[in-house]
Amino acid sequence: MTTRSHGLLDQVAELIRLAKELPRSSALATSDSTYIASQLTRHGCVLTCAALEQAVIEAGSRYGKRIGNDRIAKFIESTLSSGRNPKPDYIAEVLGRFDPSFAVQINAFMDDNAMTSAVKSIVSNRNRIAHGENVSFGVVALEQWAKEVRKLCLEIHRVFQ
Repeated sequence: MTTRSHGLLDQVAELIRLAKELPRSSALATSDSTYIASQLTRHGCVLTCAALEQAVIEAGSRYGKRIGNDRIAKFIESTLSSGRNPKPDYIAEVLGRFDPSFAVQINAFMDDNAMTSAVKSIVSNRNRIAHGENVSFGVVALEQWAKEVRKLCLEIHRVFQ
């Protein structure tokens, strides 16, 4: 299933690939490469967080269509579009509104410290970027976080099926 969230994560994978391939031989190239890699990873962080937000919206909307109709799906989509930061507790809360067992399932899945840490890091750094604050993470951290977020996006879609 191709979704907007998966498309965003594919874009993040491409940004990571580009950041890793930047030249690092001369002093000038290193300075420029460091700046470009930093900007690519910052953009990747924002897109990774957006992918997580989209996974909740998409899965909830598809669920609404499946059990109701297009009007219910549109209501769900518009309601979730104005949601909060996709922190682990918020994700479980939203899924639990559809069915309490959904919250139990997603909490069990997110019980992994690496997953929870990745989601919290992505959200926290995205907020810092959005407010013009400095961030200190690199391409390796982004790659690890995006990997965990991709797994979570897949699980969110699975829970709603």
